[in-house]
Amino acid sequence: MLGFSFSKLIVLLIIIVVVWHGFKVTRKWRQNFTKESLERKNNFVNATPENMEKCSVCATFVPISVAKSCGRNSCPY
Repeated sequence: MLGFSFSKLIVLLIIIVVVWHGFKVTRKWRQNFTKESLERKNNFVNATPENMEKCSVCATFVPISVAKSCGRNSCPY
């Protein structure tokens, strides 16, 4: 009942190989994810702040460089 048969050893070997490859894939995914998050963080740190202006009609703040009309008749943009 608890003896080692050839088929049990093959199944055990297959399970070990699958788990091992799973850990390798997970490790690579984490490394790529960490690298991408560091790049995003560096891009965010290097970003320069933009001046914003309050719309007199909508009362919302919009960046001056990309300000466009909100669709209202009296919108200054």
